[in-house]
Amino acid sequence: MPSDHLKVWHAIGPMEMGGAEVMIMELMRHKSADIDVTFLVHCRDSYLAGSAHFDQEIQALGGAIAPITTPMQSGVLAYLEAFKDHIAQHGTPDVIHIHLNARSGLVAVAAALHKIPRIIVHSHAEITFRGTWRYRILAQLELLISRVLFTFLATHLWACSKPAFKSLFLPFSLRKQHRAIVPNAINVSPYIMAMQKAGAITNKAASDQPRPLVIGTVGRIVRHKNVLFLIAVCSLLRRRGTAVELRIVGREAESDYADKIRAAIAADGLEDCVYLMGERGDIPGQMAGFDVFASPALKEGFGIVAIEAQAAGKACVLSTGFPPAVDMGLNLVDFVEQYDTEMWADAIMQASVRDPVDSAQIDQAFQNSGFSIETSVKIVEHAWRGYER
Repeated sequence: MPSDHLKVWHAIGPMEMGGAEVMIMELMRHKSADIDVTFLVHCRDSYLAGSAHFDQEIQALGGAIAPITTPMQSGVLAYLEAFKDHIAQHGTPDVIHIHLNARSGLVAVAAALHKIPRIIVHSHAEITFRGTWRYRILAQLELLISRVLFTFLATHLWACSKPAFKSLFLPFSLRKQHRAIVPNAINVSPYIMAMQKAGAITNKAASDQPRPLVIGTVGRIVRHKNVLFLIAVCSLLRRRGTAVELRIVGREAESDYADKIRAAIAADGLEDCVYLMGERGDIPGQMAGFDVFASPALKEGFGIVAIEAQAAGKACVLSTGFPPAVDMGLNLVDFVEQYDTEMWADAIMQASVRDPVDSAQIDQAFQNSGFSIETSVKIVEHAWRGYER
């Protein structure tokens, strides 16, 4: 590692497929050659470096993976000692970029103890806590302590949106800090290319027999994504006489909920038109294959999948669990306030005949909104180098 290179640590959980992880990987793919990156992966003892979705790509791009057991499992003192060991092994970084939301506080303490010059705390979603009342109370207490620590220790406070900023940081600062909205940006080009390729295939097949309306949803299969409701909407569309296909793309993070989905598919006789696609690496291609992207999630901290769908030129039908900031201004997004199958079926049918947008419109909208990765890389690397302070 050349001594004149900028050393950056990302403090993150295992690099599985997710909104924050997608942006971090784009930063990795587009970084300047003189920046060396280490991923300080906060994990359980059972985690093996190289086992998460993006680990092999990180290593192929020259990144290092440094597992550290979470303080919830190891204890605070053991965590601080392990952090010290990583400093001894990898050297003190110039920057630590922390992506752990409410659990970023102790990382900031460790970074300050080792005099890391730039400590960036970055919120990628509006924080909500789910679970038992006891868990929620403890989580809120942890968040309160972290918010105070950020105020005293962090050099940069960033968030993907104003609601996300408000949910993680205090509204005032006791010292000079760089506070900014840095959107969860994506690389638009693969989505535009996939959209154009899918369009060419569709045009070539236009003379064949009519194809079904393809509805797609992307995300981990967990309860709050509310996929069971989408299956009920699909069943209603079938009863109305609409030929429909539902593609559910994502890792089965809650196996019991996935079992309920399979049972609902069988009960409604939808085995021939509802497909569990699993976790996929070709998200641009998957998005391009949809006619409509739909997500009735109960709550989304941000919902980068809606951004990705618009990058592929897809009309989106979303619950109001998504923040308004996901609308790129392309006239592709409809928010449905209620979980009513009739309303959702109507909204999906209306979205399916929405006027298409072209690649130039998409590219311009992402540039204007700050969701283009090229824009974000400039902002992030500028801060990593300490130019704005």
